[in-house]
Amino acid sequence: MSVEEGRQDSTDRPITELDRIRDIIFGPQMQDYRGQFSRVAAELGLLSQQLDELRTTLAQQQADQSRRHDELDRTFSERLDQLESSLRVEFTEALDALQDDKASRLDMGDILLEMGGRLKQQFGVADLLGPLDDSAGSDLSD
Repeated sequence: MSVEEGRQDSTDRPITELDRIRDIIFGPQMQDYRGQFSRVAAELGLLSQQLDELRTTLAQQQADQSRRHDELDRTFSERLDQLESSLRVEFTEALDALQDDKASRLDMGDILLEMGGRLKQQFGVADLLGPLDDSAGSDLSD
């Protein structure tokens, strides 16, 4: 044996003896702790695996939700454009119909002039103004 090997043996002996003493004193407890640590490590590995699976599932669900959101957004935009176009057409048609049905101001003026002319021919101006003078006089006396 060389000198180094002798030193190695002398340093290993106290450690070995210390391990034996520790095993004698704490042996059963250490085995329980090792068993518990093994179970905790196994459960931690299982939980880590489950967490990875949940992350994968969540990523897939997020991708699906994003795809559905984009699809709904596109569908909503298309429907909104259709409704807007339909509303514009309906509004334009209603406006055109209203303008066709409505008499213009010039037409109304002509109708009023015609009515005035007929009234003037049928009744004299004094006959037409008479009721107006009577009601104006009664308003002034009140």
